[in-house]
Formats: sequence, structure tokens, C-alpha cells
Amino acid sequence: CGTGLATKLLYERGHTSLIATDIDPLMLDEARIHCPNVQFQIASADRLPFHDCLFDGVVAFACFHWFCTELAIQEIKRILCFQGTFFVVNKCDIGSFREQLNGFLESLEALLRNSLQAA
Repeated sequence: CGTGLATKLLYERGHTSLIATDIDPLMLDEARIHCPNVQFQIASADRLPFHDCLFDGVVAFACFHWFCTELAIQEIKRILCFQGTFFVVNKCDIGSFREQLNGFLESLEALLRNSLQAA
């Protein structure tokens, strides 16, 4: 979740049943300012406090490098529904991440639509 930049954009695009997580409560406090209608939860990627097969998608915008471990990947697989999507976008310091974010969101939405249609 971080400061909530991508969370806010997802919410504004109609994805209103979001649960945003971060291990840092100060980051979640900042995100709450920008996304007051989103549910936030302190969580470590290697111990996600969610039931198995709960989510159609898990999104990691500019943060996967912080928790790119086998344990975290197994946890993400555990909470994803069958044919769920794990969508990772990492910043490469080329161009403006904020300007490119809408394109990434369009790609994510297409993946989720295809995933749900295939299920």
C-alpha cells in the first residue's frame, strides 16, 4: 500500500472492495488520508492474515522488491483464488511512474477480466 497512490487510483476506477496492506503503520496512516473509504490492515507479506482463496487479485506496485521471498510468494498464492492474478509493477527510474500508472492499471483490469471469464 505505501502512501496509497495506486490504491487510490484503483478505488477511483471502480475497484471498491479493496484491502490495502503494509507492514508500516505510518504508511497506512498516510494512505488513509488519500483513501478514506478503503479498508487497511497492517500485514507482513510472509504472514498474510487472510483466508485461503479469498482474492481474485493481489497487486504490488513499486514494492515487491521489499518482500520478494519464497515465503511471501507462497502466502500470495495461498490467498489467491483459482486462476487469480498476482500483478507486480516495479519502478525502473525511467520516465514518470505516476504517468505510467494508468497504463499499468488498464493492463491489470484486462488480466482480471480474463481471469474471471476463464473461471
